[in-house]
Amino acid sequence: MQDAKNPNNLHSNWTVSLHVNRQDELWIGTGSGLNLYNKTKDNFEFIPYFSNGNKYQVTIYAIVEDKLGRIYTITSHGLALLDREQMILQAVVTDNAEHTALLSKVTMTAVTDSQGILWMGSEADGLISYNPNTQVVKNFKHAPDNIDSLADNSIYTLAFSEQGDLWIGHSYKGITIFTPKTNTYQHIKNQPFSLASLPSNMITHIFFDRSGMVWISTDNGIATYSPYTSASYIYRKKPNNKGLSSNLINHIVVDKNIAWLATGQGLNTLNLETNEISHIDLDGLTQYQYSHDSIWNIARINNELIWLSSNQGVSLFNHQANTLSHFDNSNGNSQGFPNNEFYTLTQDKNNEMAVWITGYINVGLLLFDQESGINKQFLNNENNKYYDEGNFTYQTVIDDNGSMWMGTTDGIFKVDIKTGASTQYNVGINGANVRVSGIIRLASGDIWASTQGGGLVRLSFSGPDKRTVNIKTMTKENDLLNGQLKSVVAQGESRLWFTTSNELYMYDIYTEQVTQYKSLLLDKNFNFIEAAIAIVDNTLLLATNKGLIRVETDKLSQNNFNPPIQITEIIVANKSTVIVSDKTFSESLVLDGENPNIQIYFASLDYTAPKNNHYRYQLKGFDSDWVYSENTNFVQYTNLDPGSYQFVVQGTNSDGVWSRDQSTMMIDVGMPIWYYLFIVLSLITLAISIRYVMLKKQKLIELNQRANHDALTGLANRYYLNQKLNELVAKKNSYFAIVFVDIDHFKEVNDTLGHDAGDQLIIQIGKRLQSCLRAHDLLARWGGDEFAIIIITSPDDDGLAHIVERMHKRISALYHIDDQRIKSSASMGVAKFPHHGDDRKTLLKNADIAMYAAKNSGRNSVNYYSPILSKEMLEKFELSNTSTSQ
Repeated sequence: MQDAKNPNNLHSNWTVSLHVNRQDELWIGTGSGLNLYNKTKDNFEFIPYFSNGNKYQVTIYAIVEDKLGRIYTITSHGLALLDREQMILQAVVTDNAEHTALLSKVTMTAVTDSQGILWMGSEADGLISYNPNTQVVKNFKHAPDNIDSLADNSIYTLAFSEQGDLWIGHSYKGITIFTPKTNTYQHIKNQPFSLASLPSNMITHIFFDRSGMVWISTDNGIATYSPYTSASYIYRKKPNNKGLSSNLINHIVVDKNIAWLATGQGLNTLNLETNEISHIDLDGLTQYQYSHDSIWNIARINNELIWLSSNQGVSLFNHQANTLSHFDNSNGNSQGFPNNEFYTLTQDKNNEMAVWITGYINVGLLLFDQESGINKQFLNNENNKYYDEGNFTYQTVIDDNGSMWMGTTDGIFKVDIKTGASTQYNVGINGANVRVSGIIRLASGDIWASTQGGGLVRLSFSGPDKRTVNIKTMTKENDLLNGQLKSVVAQGESRLWFTTSNELYMYDIYTEQVTQYKSLLLDKNFNFIEAAIAIVDNTLLLATNKGLIRVETDKLSQNNFNPPIQITEIIVANKSTVIVSDKTFSESLVLDGENPNIQIYFASLDYTAPKNNHYRYQLKGFDSDWVYSENTNFVQYTNLDPGSYQFVVQGTNSDGVWSRDQSTMMIDVGMPIWYYLFIVLSLITLAISIRYVMLKKQKLIELNQRANHDALTGLANRYYLNQKLNELVAKKNSYFAIVFVDIDHFKEVNDTLGHDAGDQLIIQIGKRLQSCLRAHDLLARWGGDEFAIIIITSPDDDGLAHIVERMHKRISALYHIDDQRIKSSASMGVAKFPHHGDDRKTLLKNADIAMYAAKNSGRNSVNYYSPILSKEMLEKFELSNTSTSQ
């Protein structure tokens, strides 16, 4: 801080600028002059300012170092140079008085270029450059009537990009990008209602980080600008009606420098040279209101005429004469059109005034011209796959052999436009049927298609007549990261451009290499439209539901920045945060063996599009291989075993290129206290273990009892009985019966005497049933008030009926429960193995049928299963259902 009594302190507390030079010296510009910090003595040396031999107090606004290591300062009196021998600042003077006067007007900011030239801003005199070697001074100013000049003469900040462009921040007029090599200018300004523009036109600072990202501070917040987005621009609908009619673009046709746009609210044109958008007023030319509906497709006929398709039919528009003929598809229309939506339009090769039309389902494929009406119509009957499968078409193309190739919702259809004969091609992986969102034909004759589910598809032709179709599908295995493609267009014979939902790709046909431009479009809140893509020279136009995107393909670049990968935060045992420093990576992090849990957060320091940065990590000694976490930037490990580990994390930049940098950290997990106590307690444990084995055996017996027996009665449960049934069915020469017992009117006992009385009744009935059985028979509680019994029999059923009858009688005797006398009975059903079913499920079903027959016959009876009984029960069931439905 400033101390007036100490000459070795700062001369002012108002610090304006800082600079560290090549000698690692710290220079501080203050409101009272320049200071040099002496690290050895930990004090400051004041550097006085002189002009024409006179000493002045000045404010140091900027400090800059040229390629020779000379220190220049921008002061409140203009440009000054540091004299290292005398350790004073000297005002820069040239032989030209006018130039010297200009240098005295520079304020606020300065930068040097690769040639050593100083570029300086001024408060009202524009941009000033100074060549120290030649002493040449140049002045660049705003020209009111010339867009190829500065936006304003007031300059607050300057910064050079890696490409040599000078970014100039104005006080109130946004940013000018000046290219000294070509002497050209670009302007960036705040656009009202746009979240993608500058927050304000008052620019206070511009900074380029190592990745080339531009950080811009304004009086209304910070903005960032990615150099990888500079090749793109988006046209949208604007409140002032100067933009698009609608942000939804359905189709694009380019004629020289004019792009015709089929939008969700009428027809627009875009002048690719001036960027001017025009709304074509079609409403006054026909009764049909185009401004309130979507135009689906455009077909250019010649320099005057274009066809338009819509929900309401087709129109022929003469844009030179501004006339329009509309042919509607309403019911009973004079053209004989089907009353359905029209989609694609393709000019006929033999008659330029005729157009091939596709639409929804029964539109099929028809040829129409305004003179003769419908000439041909194909694919519009139920005998055709195209019609039968409810198809519609995204895009069509006619080859040299007179065949129409149609990219449809059900693959590719090839139609002979002379005869209407059609062939369907399923072009998905392994011949799967996929949606074809775009289709084009190259001069070579090859057909390329974008598909939704099958990636990029190539159809080539071989054989003496070139009639053999060869289909090649390229998906994720060919670096196509997303198989859901939306559109495709060719740039010459060597490149294809195609889109997914919101990403742009380039495919090199010769090398079969795919390039993804992940950093081109940072705002992913849009979807590309199927088959809506066009290219002229190096200008690529992409239709979306949020506007029209323009991409200059010759300006596209990929992000090759190798970002540092940084471990940013470490949380141990879910509570204590380790401060990340150099020590973190030079020494091992020791974890308590009692709670060896750790969370590690990391970051790839590429701020172009942080959501695009992906990661992979490995805890060596725990993970067997790399773990790919996509854009998740943390990992948690719990209950690590004692030992030494090495954590390694790697990351990508915004274009998915893996950085050569990585971050590593050693982790040591200590032994828990119990490990040391284990040795002391080992003898005690040995004695206890014997007791433990005995208790465990007893516990297993108890668990087995619980798993296989009913908790209330102690009888076998349903699970145990099913297991025994499976064993008996699988056993050769096995004879047995399954008996179902259902307690009659059991609900009345629960309702009148309570559930405790009901439980006692179940227990007593179980005991009576068990008393009637032999040791090798099995009684189980089936559930609720039902029991199931396995009775082992002989081939002649010796003794079965006697046992069943005895059980029935015992159940029907009186019960004494809580001083109450209760009368009960049961309905019983019997099925025998193997006579009434040779598998468990059939046998149980038939015993159940017999039991329900007993219930239906008045209860308190026994029924043996028979096929006749099953039929009767089925008839009763059907009769019951019939009466219910009536």
